[in-house]
Amino acid sequence: MAIPPEKTIVFNPATPQPKDIIEDSQESFLDNFQVLYDSFKKNHIPLDATSNAGNHTNLQLLQQPKDTDFQTDQGEISVYTKNVEGQTDQIFLRYQGNQDEFQYTNYQIYSISPKNRQTFFFTFLPGKIIVYFGVITPKGSTFDLEIKPRIAKNIIGVNLCPFNVSSNTGFPLYPPFINSCVETSPGIFGIVSLQTTFLSENIPPCSYIVFANV
Repeated sequence: MAIPPEKTIVFNPATPQPKDIIEDSQESFLDNFQVLYDSFKKNHIPLDATSNAGNHTNLQLLQQPKDTDFQTDQGEISVYTKNVEGQTDQIFLRYQGNQDEFQYTNYQIYSISPKNRQTFFFTFLPGKIIVYFGVITPKGSTFDLEIKPRIAKNIIGVNLCPFNVSSNTGFPLYPPFINSCVETSPGIFGIVSLQTTFLSENIPPCSYIVFANV
């Protein structure tokens, strides 16, 4: 028996027609609701979730034209992104009463020359947060992950992920773990001491990301 092809559901703005009755257009109604439901799930908790239904999980702002001029009434605030020449998309705010807009973020990616089997990139986020990231190729069972520039006052989190690791390579399927965070000057952390359980000297490179306060 042939299996019918899976139905492609597409939103139909012409449903319902003025003289339609529910019996005739029920399927089209349900298709439209399914499309709306599937679209809403993006960046939201599904509407039929047992808790927090409909809440945002992620806020995604699309880039606006450079000459965008939002109408911002009393009791409102406009939040949007625009491209800044020489940088990237940045968040802009306009307070109530159509006040002048201002650039809220200054997100840029900076790099430092590679050193000791490690690449260095960093960027700043609102709230005095710095994000360090790059690739490190471990050597030995213990090794240091340097974080530059050395301006981190508190380490918030560290994530490491080995490259090209599978059960066929002979390497374990888990990343190195943290021994300690090392102060390179009083109150400033510049090294994260790591340890790996890899038994081979041919340790795969790892991507890393470190969140810290400055």
